[in-house]
Amino acid sequence: MAALCLESGRLKICGDPEPMKLEPIVHFCEEKEVVAIAIDAPLTAALSDSRGKRSSDNELSNLLPRGSKWVMSVNSMMAVPVRGQLLAEALSPIVGTILETHPRACLFFAAGTSSELREAVAKYKYQDKDKDKVLEAKSCVAQLWRMWTKLFGIQSKKSQDSHDALDALVCATVAYLYHLKPETLTKLVHKALKRYGRGPFIVLSPDVGKGV
Repeated sequence: MAALCLESGRLKICGDPEPMKLEPIVHFCEEKEVVAIAIDAPLTAALSDSRGKRSSDNELSNLLPRGSKWVMSVNSMMAVPVRGQLLAEALSPIVGTILETHPRACLFFAAGTSSELREAVAKYKYQDKDKDKVLEAKSCVAQLWRMWTKLFGIQSKKSQDSHDALDALVCATVAYLYHLKPETLTKLVHKALKRYGRGPFIVLSPDVGKGV
């Protein structure tokens, strides 16, 4: 989990991103009067989505490199959708805006046309026992952390090398942008008529990183 706040007109990380269970996240949002949150998990579903892929997922897949496999079906994600929807439900009486987002897609769009940054997006989540590949992934995280904080003017005392920390920062940024810079975002529509859950599904606009 990561949190952002505005201080003297500047965006600042309110405490370093850290692993946190669901209940402490709810307590944090109560104590800090959080106004918006973005969750990295599918928050809507419909019985008609029998294969686990929503129209919003297909829409996002079409915006990403062919064969990237970064957009997973709900059926293949095990407990992630359940925990995400449970958190959204627990936060609904507390937080006014609850969004679903996809950090990796957001990072890809932020990378613009830079082949180096796009390669970093492809490799930053690598999990393997191979120490060289792990070190490479951590280097990619640090590179993307610098790119992201620079792009959105986020004050950060140090770069992170954890992909979870980076994903959390992206989620917090999307929640911030939704209220203050919505023109930088794209809404992905789940078109099933009898859908349930919470949303909307919001990612960074593919146009944002074109100047990178």
